[in-house]
Amino acid sequence: MLNIIPDDRKGKGIEIASGTGALLELITPAYPGITWQPTEYVPEERADPQEQWSKHGKIGLREVTDELRNIDYHGSEVFKNCDPAVGLDLMKPWPAAIMDNRGAYEVIVCTNTLHITPIECSTNLFRGAGEVLSPGGGVLVLYGPFKVGGKFIGEDGGEGNERFDEKLRNTNAGWGLRDVGDLEKIAGEEGLELRDQRNMPANNLLLPGVPEQSFHNLRNGRLRLPTAQHKLETSTV
Repeated sequence: MLNIIPDDRKGKGIEIASGTGALLELITPAYPGITWQPTEYVPEERADPQEQWSKHGKIGLREVTDELRNIDYHGSEVFKNCDPAVGLDLMKPWPAAIMDNRGAYEVIVCTNTLHITPIECSTNLFRGAGEVLSPGGGVLVLYGPFKVGGKFIGEDGGEGNERFDEKLRNTNAGWGLRDVGDLEKIAGEEGLELRDQRNMPANNLLLPGVPEQSFHNLRNGRLRLPTAQHKLETSTV
């Protein structure tokens, strides 16, 4: 992610679907000038721990029963540049805690989420990001497994991702790996452009997206996105 967003960037940031807070523990100290707003989907009906994956796409252990409280345990209670977590359901309008700061967010990070949510969540993610990202250089960073040109990809010829996609669809008919082309179309309808996809470990992709208003910054060199010469050194974003 440092190849996309310099570590001296200042402003506000959002993590979509913070989960157990594991990634938050990495990006918060990596960007001390960004005040992070973690979020998580909090279902109205709690699932048995053995069913949290099949019902809600949730993995990993929660150290406390309150999911937002668990994120705070790894975020706002540890780092000064992290706000308390808020609930965000990508099937619904974004919460006031975020929408009250429209246009103020420099970065939104969403990892390993779109394939375990209905396609409507992808649409609402792009719509919300288009509304709240800074028009002067805000960036949406997507990370996870995707299809490209209708095909599964990877060093194994896409076999692993194809098996994973089958598992997802057998678990929930609304899940599955999204095609980059489909996401580009949805993003464009919401005023965003996905640019410069990067291959990542474990057959994943990194997809940066920017608002249309930011394109002049790309041309003028004030917004840095990865190029073929850039190489990420870690297996996470």
